[in-house]
Amino acid sequence: MFRKIKKVFCCSMILSLVVSSLAFAASLPNYYGKNYTYTKSKTITTMVAEGDGNTASTTVKNIAKSKRYYSAYVNRRYADSNRVIEKSAKETTVEAGQKIAVAVTRYRSTENREHYHKAMAWNCSMQPSGNGYTAFLADTISYTIKQSK
Repeated sequence: MFRKIKKVFCCSMILSLVVSSLAFAASLPNYYGKNYTYTKSKTITTMVAEGDGNTASTTVKNIAKSKRYYSAYVNRRYADSNRVIEKSAKETTVEAGQKIAVAVTRYRSTENREHYHKAMAWNCSMQPSGNGYTAFLADTISYTIKQSK
């Protein structure tokens, strides 16, 4: 009896995970063949995610009053497996009011793809490393869009 209850519970958990992952994928905005721009501001950073069927770019601006370390990422990946097709990243120190940008350009079809944009800002002026480096993390912004017919 206990095994049957355990089996039913496991099956229901697996089913709920499958349904929730499908619901999340369906909730992503679909921009197949369209231009998009998404802007989000946090405490010390502003991220602008832009793209269309051929390109995707992430621009990160330092809105703090001092020099900070920033990371910007963008990639195009398969929507079903999240395997990355094209990617670009930049990590550097950014002066107050300045920005960094990264971009990828499509060389394959956009069918069933996602664009993933991410920006990270750190409360320090050099690359954080070692144990506890995340204590310097100030802002993280990410944005994902899908491109499917």
